Amino acid sequence: MKLMMPARRPDTAPAPEVRGPFWQEAVFLVVVLAIMIGGLWGQSGYTTTPEAGLVVLAVASYLPLFVRTRWPIPVLIIVVAVEVLHLILLPVLGPDAAASAQAVTTASVAAFQPVPVATMAAMYNVALHKEPFTAWLAGLASALTLSGVAFVLYPANLLATTLIMGNLVVIATAIGTTVRHRRTSTIRRRIAQEEHVRAQVLAERMRIARELHDVLAHNLTLVNAQAGVAKFLLPTDPAAAETALGNITNHTRRAIDDLRATVGLLREEPETPSEPIGKGEVRPAGPGTVQDEDNGVKGMEGATRSALAPTHTLEHLPMMLDSFRSVGNFVHDSQYGAPVRMPQINDLGAYRIIQESLTNAAKHAPGAPIRVDLRWQQSSLDITITNDPSPTTIRDHQRPHRPLGTGHGLIGMRERALTAGGTFEAGALINGGYRVHASIPTT
Repeated sequence: MKLMMPARRPDTAPAPEVRGPFWQEAVFLVVVLAIMIGGLWGQSGYTTTPEAGLVVLAVASYLPLFVRTRWPIPVLIIVVAVEVLHLILLPVLGPDAAASAQAVTTASVAAFQPVPVATMAAMYNVALHKEPFTAWLAGLASALTLSGVAFVLYPANLLATTLIMGNLVVIATAIGTTVRHRRTSTIRRRIAQEEHVRAQVLAERMRIARELHDVLAHNLTLVNAQAGVAKFLLPTDPAAAETALGNITNHTRRAIDDLRATVGLLREEPETPSEPIGKGEVRPAGPGTVQDEDNGVKGMEGATRSALAPTHTLEHLPMMLDSFRSVGNFVHDSQYGAPVRMPQINDLGAYRIIQESLTNAAKHAPGAPIRVDLRWQQSSLDITITNDPSPTTIRDHQRPHRPLGTGHGLIGMRERALTAGGTFEAGALINGGYRVHASIPTT
C-alpha cells in the first residue's frame, strides 16, 4: 500500500496569495483615479482648472498603481517619492506661485490634495499582499515620511492637516491588514476543511480495506482448508471429498454475501427500481440488478437484501466457529457472564478480532487446538484467543516457529480495539503457541 505523508497543518502553512478578481482591481483603480481628480479640483476651489504641473505629479503618482500587485514595495516607494515631490513643489507650481502658496497656507484639510490618496492605495495593496509586520513597518514609514516633509515645509497652522495625512496612511494600512486577515482566514478554513475531508476519505478507505481483508482472509482460509481436505480424501473417500467440495461452495457464497454487505454499507443510499416492471417487459440489467441465465431480470429484492444485509456481530459467532470446525480445526469456546448489547462499532470490532485471530491460528498453526474465551463484565468484554503450537512442528521435533506474515492482521485488530475505546495485546507463548487478548467496552 502506498504510504501517504501527513499533510501540513493549515495553521502552519504559509499564507496563501491573496488576490481579488479582475473586476475588483479595475473598480479599485477607477475609484482611486476619481478621488485624485476630485482632490485636484477641490484644491483649486472647483472654480479653475488644476495647474498642469499638479496634474503631471498626480498622474505620475497614479500610474505605478497599475503594477502594484506585482511589485508592492517598489510601487509604494515610487508613489511616496512622487508625493513627497508633490508636497515640495505644491507652493511654487502654477502661473502665480505667490497665490498658490497663499492658497496652500490658508487651506484646511484639502491643503495637500490629492496627496496622500496614491500612497493610501499603494499602502493598502502592500498590507493586502505582505505579512502584517512588513505592512505595518512600511505603513508607519510612509506616514512619517509624508508627515515629516509637510511638517518641515509648511507653517504651524497646517499641523492638523499634516497629522490627518499621516493618519490616513495608517488607516489604509489597518484596512488592508484586516482584509488580508479575513481572506487568509477564509482560505485556511477551506484548506482545513479539505484536509479534514481528505483524512475522512483515507480513514474510510482504510476501513474498507480492513473489512475486505477480514472477509476474504477468513473465507479464503476456509476454502483453502476444504480444498486440502478434498484432495486428501478423494482417492480413499469420494463421498467425504464431495462434502468438502460442497463446503467450498458454501464458503465462497458466504464470501460473496459478505462482500456485498460490506460494499452495500458504503453506499450513500440503496438503489431501488424507478418503476415496477410490467408483465412481459424485460429491462436491461443495470446497477443493483442481477441478470439470470435466461436473460431475464431478477428483481432487485434479492440483490438489495444481500447488499444491505447487516454486518456481522457477536450473534453470528456460533456460525463462524462452526465454519472453522468444519475444516478440521479444534475450536473450543466458552463464555462467562451475561451478554449485553454493545454499540455497533464495538460489536463488529469484537467479531472481527475473533475472526482474524482464528484465521491466523488456522493459517500459522494448522491442526492446533484453539480456545476462545469471552468474559462479560460490567463495563467491558474481555476476549482471549489462544492456540497451541502446530502438531506437525512438535512431531518433527523442530524448533517452534510461526510462519512469517505481513503483520497487517495484528495492526487491524489493534486499530479496531483502540477505535472502540478498548485495549489490545498479542504475543507468542513459551510453549510456542500464541495468545491474543482484547478488552472492548460494552457502553
